[in-house]
Amino acid sequence: MITGNALVLRNPVLWVAAQTYGWGRYRKLSSQDSLPHRDMAALQSDKLARLLRHAASSVPYYRDLLAERGVQMNGQAPRELLSQLPLLTKQDVVTNFPDRILAHGKRAAASKHITSTGTTSDRIDIVLDLACQNSRHGLELWCYDVGGSCRLGARRLEIPPDACSRECGVNAHRPVGFMDEVRWAAAQSGRPVREWASVAARRARYKLRQALLNDETLPPFGPDGTRIAPDALQSYVDAISEKQPYLLTGLPTYLHEIARHIQRTGQSVHVPVIRPIGSVSTPRLKRLIGEAFGGDVFETYGSNELGPIAVECSEHRRLHVAMGSYVVEVLRNGEPAAEGELGHIVVTCLDNYSMPLIRYKLGDVGRWHSGPCECGRESQLIECNGRLQDLIVCADGSAVTEEEIMEAFYFDHGLDHFQLVERKRGAFDLMVLPAPGQELDLETLREAAGDLLGNPKRLDVFPVDTIYPEATGKFRFVKSASYEDFA
Repeated sequence: MITGNALVLRNPVLWVAAQTYGWGRYRKLSSQDSLPHRDMAALQSDKLARLLRHAASSVPYYRDLLAERGVQMNGQAPRELLSQLPLLTKQDVVTNFPDRILAHGKRAAASKHITSTGTTSDRIDIVLDLACQNSRHGLELWCYDVGGSCRLGARRLEIPPDACSRECGVNAHRPVGFMDEVRWAAAQSGRPVREWASVAARRARYKLRQALLNDETLPPFGPDGTRIAPDALQSYVDAISEKQPYLLTGLPTYLHEIARHIQRTGQSVHVPVIRPIGSVSTPRLKRLIGEAFGGDVFETYGSNELGPIAVECSEHRRLHVAMGSYVVEVLRNGEPAAEGELGHIVVTCLDNYSMPLIRYKLGDVGRWHSGPCECGRESQLIECNGRLQDLIVCADGSAVTEEEIMEAFYFDHGLDHFQLVERKRGAFDLMVLPAPGQELDLETLREAAGDLLGNPKRLDVFPVDTIYPEATGKFRFVKSASYEDFA
């Protein structure tokens, strides 16, 4: 079987198509990987300066914001200008969309409308111009290459959390048939000829993606939650064995369940590269998944509204930021966090001029680290430790992240699954599923959980049959009532 770049090089049509599918952007990102950090920072600074000038002149929200704060565009370094802007929240985007947050208050030609996903159902509308779409394709190829050397044409298999994971927003409820989709789109716009061309172009892009990326999708687990029947898990193992993907991506919960089924049944499955997506993965969880599938686990960090932001390299140290496309800040109490200090992750996208997202607060917490990495790259390194809304602030002010809680309950206490719900500050319900054939000592578990959470005022522990997913299809194993104290 021909895989990787050979497939593209031997097919002139695919080679030409690849150039418009972000190949040039991917090559530029790859060449920047070998630059010293100061040179990458200089390129990033130049792009940031251009973006800020554009936002100040063409986007009403930023034009008014800069005027209100008396920020002068001339005479200051781009990072200094950036630090004078407030953080952009999802509510800010909702309030100002579309007229004030889009450049000139309208969509640019050939722009694409999507909707963000999330575990907390706080979805927002995003518009991507054509250049940004191309950049995202390049970033996707770059992540595939850095995180597992997965080239164009290599077989990929994904288990998404819901039908909206691949492409949300206006495409979420499109009919399956071509003419049915044309009639559906025309009924909304009243322009059947234009919609015929639009539907044809969208389907052509989708076919192009399939040809270049060679990817397939398996259905999500369904509404029954984490208690998946063995025969259902076996059907996933059979499909993976039959399709023999080079890269398998899926929710950590999905990969975790399938991996444990493989280990419990003593089967042999080999997938070279596994990529957890959609929620936090812990170090020991990634090791378990890698051992079960006989492959290497590479973490990525990004979002539907921003695209791929950072990826783990073969050294498996931390995640490399695509500095040519993003400025990533980690803030604590509104100021830059110290290296290794937990803080809010804030991102500026340097590629979207239709709808600039500047100092966008993603709702995640993490840490930044300086390079260089053993792989030779000197780009900024980050780690994501979970969602802000899943972070517990203890009575003494210390913070316990979602990652730390998952590590403790899954591996230190051997739970099959759990859900920790903080009903009000310092009052918890811990719902637990014991591993098959194991008895739980609830009192011992209560004491251990109390130590982890700083001896809360109340902690009730009780067994349940399953943990159900959120409306988005993702799972939340920690729900905090105290996370605002961290802000």
